[in-house]
Amino acid sequence: MDPIAKSQIKTLFSKATLFISLYENFLQDYEESILSLYSNSICFDEGLIKYGFTDMNGEPNKRAREAYEKAVHRTYKKNNGDWDRDLSMFNWLLSHGIITDEHFEQLKEIRLLRNKPVHELDSLLGGGFPEEFEEKLGQLVKIR
Repeated sequence: MDPIAKSQIKTLFSKATLFISLYENFLQDYEESILSLYSNSICFDEGLIKYGFTDMNGEPNKRAREAYEKAVHRTYKKNNGDWDRDLSMFNWLLSHGIITDEHFEQLKEIRLLRNKPVHELDSLLGGGFPEEFEEKLGQLVKIR
């Protein structure tokens, strides 16, 4: 393989990894923060905090879990009619004043860009990363 091509592929993979990792970390941080607001139990599992929904006897509380899912993850539908977890969570953040309308629109664009290396990596290998990558990366950092 041509050393230049190898270098370009390494750069592409590094950018894709950075972008995907930052986006997924953003989701995980907000998911955990929101879950902590709705949950009524907490435990430690292998050094990690786990939030849950239990009744007075420590049994799973399906109704509380369902209320959380409905409020946070079932407010925005995909074109196929399924719930869109990411956009629903962004909508929750918007409706609670944590992000602005502008942030919501930026997050939708960022997610579309994030899906390119995740679902279409082979097409990026030939054409490189989209031009708006660095701009969207900066927006994601600012929204955090």
